[in-house]
Amino acid sequence: MRWLALSLILFALATDARADAVFKVGVTTRDFVLAEAYDWRGAQTHALRVIIW
Repeated sequence: MRWLALSLILFALATDARADAVFKVGVTTRDFVLAEAYDWRGAQTHALRVIIW
């Protein structure tokens, strides 16, 4: 049981030390507008809105 607790603590310390090496992530929204009119299945806008993770 002590070995398990010690392993978990060491694992937590090791992953916390690598926190600066993790890539920054986020979410953004983009609108794509076509030059010609297009009906996106009855949408009220001609822009295609996408969410990029």
